[in-house]
Amino acid sequence: MSADDARRRSDQAVRRIREESGRRVEERRRIRAFSSWCALATLAGGISLAALDAHDACLARQEAEALRVATQREARIAEACAARTARFLEIQKDMAEKLSRAMSEAERAHIRTEAVARRGAAINAAADAGCGHHVVTPDSWRADQPSLPVKAPIPRGDACGGDPIIEGLQAVR
Repeated sequence: MSADDARRRSDQAVRRIREESGRRVEERRRIRAFSSWCALATLAGGISLAALDAHDACLARQEAEALRVATQREARIAEACAARTARFLEIQKDMAEKLSRAMSEAERAHIRTEAVARRGAAINAAADAGCGHHVVTPDSWRADQPSLPVKAPIPRGDACGGDPIIEGLQAVR
């Protein structure tokens, strides 16, 4: 072998080694770039999951608050309905007592009208708290009994179908 052949072979070996080295360096660079992108995607996914968890926690708090408010409202309505029923019993007892002492039919009619007005006021007071519906109260009740808290009706919800007390009040009108 001549010196030129040896040099040519040496040059070819060096070129081959450099090419292989370059390919290995490029392959490692691609692996590192891929790993970097994977790490970045994992980090972004973690941040997204944290944001979703925070959003879910916020929704859970809002639902709990809405449930608490609804429960309080239902309790307030139940309390108003119970107070209305107690007031009806009180009005009925008072009316029966006054009717037993009444002397004339006109006085009895006045006592009944007064009881109906007081029932209307009790219904409207309960309706203000969400129990039932308001009823129309004639202005004449205000003139007859100025101390009676009679309010103008505030229409809310549907008509009260089947409620004998409200039907009785509407019959008086």
